[in-house]
Amino acid sequence: MPVSRILQIAVAVVLGALLGCSPRYQTFTSYTPPQDGAGRQCLAECSSTRQMCRQSGQTLVQQCRSQAQTEAQIETVRRLAAYHVQLERFARNGQEAPELPGAASPNYGRCDGEAADVEQQCKADYDLCYQNCGGQVAYTTHCVANCD
Repeated sequence: MPVSRILQIAVAVVLGALLGCSPRYQTFTSYTPPQDGAGRQCLAECSSTRQMCRQSGQTLVQQCRSQAQTEAQIETVRRLAAYHVQLERFARNGQEAPELPGAASPNYGRCDGEAADVEQQCKADYDLCYQNCGGQVAYTTHCVANCD
């Protein structure tokens, strides 16, 4: 295992330990609908727009995941090509063959981040629409873990 990979794992473990001990907060949203029929009809349009936003976001995330898979396949081919070059070099020098590289894994973390960003934007747009229709949106933050 390369030293850089070991260092990454060590940093992740230390950060996980530090973050695991601190309080974790979550923001909750409550909605109070408007009283009139026009306002409630407006909310139906907000919900429809939010659903379209989410579907569009899912399409973007799926494209991101496909791209990550393609990039991983290209990286795997690159690793194999480099391996074959090394193999020829080692064979000419009478040395033992290098270790066959493993397949590259897709980096879905970037896509997961995009999915969270899309969901956050869809929610923010929905909340604004909800308020513009005459409804009320309230946010409360509560400690949900490691609360002392």
